[in-house]
Amino acid sequence: MDPQSSNIFGDHVFISHAHGDHTAGFDSGAEKYSTAETLRLYEKVHNRDVPKSRLIRHNETIELNGVEVTAYNAGHILGSAQFEIRTPNETVVYTGDINCVDTLTTNAAKAINCDVLIIEATYGNPVFIFPQRETIYAEVAKWTVNQVRERKIPVFQVYPTGKAQEIIKLLDLFTEIPVVTHRLITKISKVCQEYGLASESFDADTKEGKEKLAGGCFAYVTPTFATPKLPGKISRAVTTGWAIRFRPKTVSAAFPLSSHSDFKQLVDYVKKSKPSMVYTCFGYEEALAEYLRKKCGVNARPIPQFGQKPLQEFI
Repeated sequence: MDPQSSNIFGDHVFISHAHGDHTAGFDSGAEKYSTAETLRLYEKVHNRDVPKSRLIRHNETIELNGVEVTAYNAGHILGSAQFEIRTPNETVVYTGDINCVDTLTTNAAKAINCDVLIIEATYGNPVFIFPQRETIYAEVAKWTVNQVRERKIPVFQVYPTGKAQEIIKLLDLFTEIPVVTHRLITKISKVCQEYGLASESFDADTKEGKEKLAGGCFAYVTPTFATPKLPGKISRAVTTGWAIRFRPKTVSAAFPLSSHSDFKQLVDYVKKSKPSMVYTCFGYEEALAEYLRKKCGVNARPIPQFGQKPLQEFI
């Protein structure tokens, strides 16, 4: 990226999606760009308005001091975006967190041709190859039904934004078991419903939710940090890509259902985007970069961390 063009981003920040580890830009004094969905989710969760916010839609291009920025669907959660940055000298793509297969709540991200690619590497290790999503959906539905038949309460401990809504949708489509949700997940799901992601669930703190809890036949969806007090024996489950290798001792089931691309998807994305340089970040950045160099013949290395040289010098 041209160093002069890079300097404009001290005053302009682009937020890829609403997960907390990607929203620090909303606290900056810069002009903040995100999709309407990302901004709405952030403001709802944090109960505050974001000043100096600017909206950018998927497939929309804006120009800043001679640099064109286009947002594209990232397939990760509602409103998630990749950013294509076109300068007079080259095109840079930042994927943010991406998912390259369709899910019940998102459409797959597509690879974007570029000169420089900055790509996530959360599952950038060859051991992380996920099963077909339909297979995982069937296993989740079967496990849930079996727990209810055994008079246990299936409890899903998940990320409240994205994964929770996918689980609610899954249980709504493939079972007849009512879903009760923690109040934070209810709040986020209502935002998702504003944008067409509608599935039936019941807030645990409402009259209807309490009636479902008292009835004894339900599934409960809660954030990973919350410990629910429920009227009966509990079976806990997590849904995460890490389940390929790790299963917490506190749960009875772990399903490799992820909102991220697995290793194969990441490599396929790089091949399709045809960059001359790849920078990996977030997760197994060293492993992914090494694989791309040795197995794919792609010039790749991890992006510099905070405290190292500025990105414009690194590139």
